[in-house]
Amino acid sequence: MKKNLLNIFIKIIISGLFLFIVFREINIHLLFEVLKNSSKSILISVILLNILLTFLLALRWHTIIKISDKKSRYFYIWKITMIGLFFNLFLPTGSGGDIARIYYFVKKKEEKLKLGISVFFDRFIGSCSVIIMGVIAVIFFRKHISPEAIYAIIIIFIVLLIGWLVIIWNEFARIIGKILPFKIKNKVVTFYYYLRDYGMNGKSVSYASSVSILVQGISIILQYFIVKAIVPYYVFMHISMNIFFIFVPLIWTLQIIPSIGGLGVREISYFFFFTPYIGKEHAIALDLIVFFMTITQSLVGGIVFLIHKEQADRKQH
Repeated sequence: MKKNLLNIFIKIIISGLFLFIVFREINIHLLFEVLKNSSKSILISVILLNILLTFLLALRWHTIIKISDKKSRYFYIWKITMIGLFFNLFLPTGSGGDIARIYYFVKKKEEKLKLGISVFFDRFIGSCSVIIMGVIAVIFFRKHISPEAIYAIIIIFIVLLIGWLVIIWNEFARIIGKILPFKIKNKVVTFYYYLRDYGMNGKSVSYASSVSILVQGISIILQYFIVKAIVPYYVFMHISMNIFFIFVPLIWTLQIIPSIGGLGVREISYFFFFTPYIGKEHAIALDLIVFFMTITQSLVGGIVFLIHKEQADRKQH
């Protein structure tokens, strides 16, 4: 209990410190002017398209689930995906939404562990596609990236690479079986074999990875159009879309830094990377609009959750 409270306290301190650093540099009046004068038609279009992206998120997970549960319907998986996004709004990290997805998906199913691992693997595929974008940015545009960001990308890439090696190395289960205590050995080995079932299905992994890269690519392009909505036209004409494909994956990656749901880390990242191109206030305006897009996804998820709960209550009665 004390350890959990300490972790939360550290995250609050980190988030608060980064927010203080950023907003100390910002002219709040100018920030409101930027938001007030933005193109509302572009922003509304971007927000609606961002909600539609949830159907691709669900498609990625559905592709993975079909490996072990061919009966699950795509629309049902979309509903559970939206419920997960809703819980992300209230819980301190994205893992809270994953827990909600697992709970509502496996609640009335057999092989709960195997199906629950699909959520873990879905998150793993998403992380891998982000890091691939980050590595490409490091390879081709490292002159524009700080050494700290490069080191972070490399370290995470190595960790994910080790994860894939563990999945494809069929001797791993035998080794951990010898090392681990008997009480937990069977559970860990079972978890590993279920995870391996997902990871070794090349066709599904390739399809899910392609969908993941498509989702993230569209999300990056949407952020490019947010900038079009908030900066003067003569400024926008000199901004290359390439910098979004360099910096946005880095921003997503840096959000692994301990914080309250990425708060503070996200703001200082947008401030650091985009200020040289669009200015301080516009960089934070971009961040705030991206955050608002996340909230709108979650609120739609809340509506789906209420409908889902009402339908479940009716079946019980």
